[in-house]
Amino acid sequence: MGYRRTNTLQLEIEEKRRNKSVPDAGWLSSISKASYAASLPPFFRAIDDYFSSKIGDEETTAQAHPFHLTQTLAEVAQVEQIPTELVATTSDGSEIVIPATDVVFAAGPWTGTLARKLLGKKDAGAAGTIEPSEPSSSIVLRPDASHPVTNHMLFTELTFGGRSREPEVYPRLDGTVYLCGAGGEDEAIALPERADQVKPVPAAIQRLKEAAAFVSPDTFGDAEVVAEQCCFRPNSQTGLPVIGKHLNGIWTRCLGNSEWSWDWEMLGTSHTNLTAKQITLKSPLHQAELILGLPTSANISQLSP
Repeated sequence: MGYRRTNTLQLEIEEKRRNKSVPDAGWLSSISKASYAASLPPFFRAIDDYFSSKIGDEETTAQAHPFHLTQTLAEVAQVEQIPTELVATTSDGSEIVIPATDVVFAAGPWTGTLARKLLGKKDAGAAGTIEPSEPSSSIVLRPDASHPVTNHMLFTELTFGGRSREPEVYPRLDGTVYLCGAGGEDEAIALPERADQVKPVPAAIQRLKEAAAFVSPDTFGDAEVVAEQCCFRPNSQTGLPVIGKHLNGIWTRCLGNSEWSWDWEMLGTSHTNLTAKQITLKSPLHQAELILGLPTSANISQLSP
């Protein structure tokens, strides 16, 4: 599932001051400064005139590849003979009935629209208040094998071309590198009706490519662009997930938050760096516990729709 332990840094790179390097990471040989997020514990190391402070190391941070993780979970479910497929029709006006004892709304940024449409504003509750975020574009690069990339996850502050940018850089176990957060999504873009209609914002994609080449010119400058992507996140009014029951047999499970807006510790989960996002595998467990009428393994009362 693409899991590995990682080192996690916050780096500053300025166009006119690139005289530092990150130890044990040859692809980061021309930076300005490595520091740490003030709210997180630093792990200090001094080498010559370079002072490195880490957000985390291989004892405290790790990552998993979202696609491979999902595939692994589906394979485990199939071994347990749990259905992993749902067939839906195209939007041609036809209807199909799928017998079910319980239905869970888990439609990401479309959850609010779906809940209001099918349940009405009153019964939709907190799920009906969920709105899509602004679009977030990302790219996936595959550097040439002659330029190996280490397991250093980067939160960056870049200054070049008269602009400041703060992309996040996540090398993956399969040799690719995921980048997001370079900005450029200034224009208002509405959430499309279907997921296959979501398109990346060209200006944001270009900024990410420029930022990648600036972070490590030799490694990313001529790297293959494997994917140009875009996503919308579900945002709830409270900034918390929405997990719980609407009516008999009708449930919602929507994480309903930005990637850094709330603390997973309230659910009794631990923090891991999963491709730049805090992701919990416990929310499906909590949902299952609710549906089966079991005691929940964490206090999720404030997440009820």
